[in-house]
Formats: sequence, structure tokens, C-alpha cells
Amino acid sequence: MDMKTAQHTDELTEDELLIASWEPAVDAIAALFGSSCEVVLHSFNNLQSSVTKIANGHVTGRQAGAPVTDFALQKLNAKCGLKWSTYFTRTKDGQMMKSASTTICNRRGQPIGMLCINCSLNAPIASLLEAFSLPATTTESQVPIHSETFATSVEDLISQVISQVNSDPHLASNLRNKEIICQLYDRGIFELKESPTLVAQKLGVSKHTVYLHIRNHKQ
Repeated sequence: MDMKTAQHTDELTEDELLIASWEPAVDAIAALFGSSCEVVLHSFNNLQSSVTKIANGHVTGRQAGAPVTDFALQKLNAKCGLKWSTYFTRTKDGQMMKSASTTICNRRGQPIGMLCINCSLNAPIASLLEAFSLPATTTESQVPIHSETFATSVEDLISQVISQVNSDPHLASNLRNKEIICQLYDRGIFELKESPTLVAQKLGVSKHTVYLHIRNHKQ
């Protein structure tokens, strides 16, 4: 971070920093749902120019600096309105959209902004399917598919990861526990509270053995 950027960050208020922290979500949601999905981040600090970031603005014809919507104003005036909502709406050219919005509040519970998602229902089905399909020029084997474990608890997560590592046919039996612990460490599992105890229980070893393998792996 250069000095100019650091100075600008220092000048931002806590509320402005909170709104800015949502900016990556705008790009992520737009990338997931494709070009027919508009994602808009509003800041209530300046209602005349509330849109601070927008992706796929062609859906409604807006860009950064556009004013707040009447729907957002209605939620503001309600004061105790819903924190989130889904609804159908139309653009000025008659395009039907299904929308969702969530109010962003600061730590004092005051509404300071809103994240809105507007999916065009006029978009061709093909374009909607394209967003969730592999690129036409690639095969599944050419697309990087990340290994991610979806668990219901920390214990479930550890059990699943141990099972994944354990299923490796190339893993030497006499090094199995060591390799499992090293891979768990590389995956960040030991950042979770009580994970060394749970891993020791699952593998039938002592916590001392777990920490020993971690220390050796770090070195």
C-alpha cells in the first residue's frame, strides 16, 4: 500500500470502511450469476449519489454515482423494516427482474447501506445456463476444480479430511499418521479450536505426537 492509499484509508470513517468491505462481494456475486445479474452496493451517506459500486449496470442502465432508489428510501423511512427482502420489480423499459436486498448496519444498529441483486428475467435461458456451465472450449478435466470439504461441525470436518488423506493408495502405512497430520496442517485445520485434541483422538495418538509432527513439518 502506497502512502497516498494509506492516507486515504486513514481518512475513511468506520461506516465507510464497513461499506467498502462489501465491494468484493459485488464482483463475486456478479461473476457467479453472469451478465444478466446486476449487483449494486449503496451507501446511505450520500443519497443523491448512493451507488458506490455496481457490476453489470447495463441491466438497469446505472453506474457508480447513481442515486438511491425509492425502495431503499422506503426501507430507510420504515426504520425497523426487514433487514433483507426478495421481490419482483420492473425497469423503466419494462424488463422484469427478481431482486433481493439486504440492509447493511453499523455496530450501533444504524442502516448505512444496502446490497442489492437484480436478476433479469428477460434474459434468454441460454445465457442463464451459461453462467453455470463449463466453458464451451474446455472439458471438466481442464477446469481447475478446488477440493472443498463441507461439514456440519469441526469434528465432521476433521473426520472427512482424515478420510480423504487416508484413501490415498500411495501413502505408506508407517507414515500414515504423520502424513495425515501434515496435510491437516497445510489445509489450516489446526487454526480451529480444539482441533489438535480431536485429531489425536481420531488417529489414536497423543496430542504430544500431533504437536511433534507439526513442529517437524514446519521445519
